Amino acid sequence: MSASGSVLHAYGVVPADSDVRLPVSGVDGARVETLPAGELLALVSPLDAARYGEEVWRAHAEDPEWLAGFALEHQEVLSAVATTTDVLPFRIPGMYADRDALVATVAAEREVLLSSLETVRGHVEWGVKVFWDSASEAAEATEAAEAPVSGQDYLKRRAEQLGAKE
Repeated sequence: MSASGSVLHAYGVVPADSDVRLPVSGVDGARVETLPAGELLALVSPLDAARYGEEVWRAHAEDPEWLAGFALEHQEVLSAVATTTDVLPFRIPGMYADRDALVATVAAEREVLLSSLETVRGHVEWGVKVFWDSASEAAEATEAAEAPVSGQDYLKRRAEQLGAKE
């Protein structure tokens, strides 16, 4: 933690020669800025150590709601930057005591970061979410419990069930 009571959150890195357009704000509404680190630019936000320091992370390590909020804001920055340049995301929590600590980490991992950035160059990550509609499942179970009165009723009900699943 720095003397000012802040920590530096790193979202990821981009090539230093990137024409990167930064979002207005990042985690907790903090400004997003670049930090030169050799051939790379680190994407960072200064955050209040009282809200995001090491002790706070330990306290919230098992709190999915708190972590989800932080992760969403982290991802929104990466998504915004990815519309203009290639970006290599950092894992959460990417907290550093100060700028020198982050620059030293980037320098120590220089080869891996450059190689990984080359791997993601020109690629976009997609995610797919599937949601199970338990209300439909309950309705099907209720319908299944009622016996059909004829073969025609059975076939009609079965066709509706299959259509609902699709």
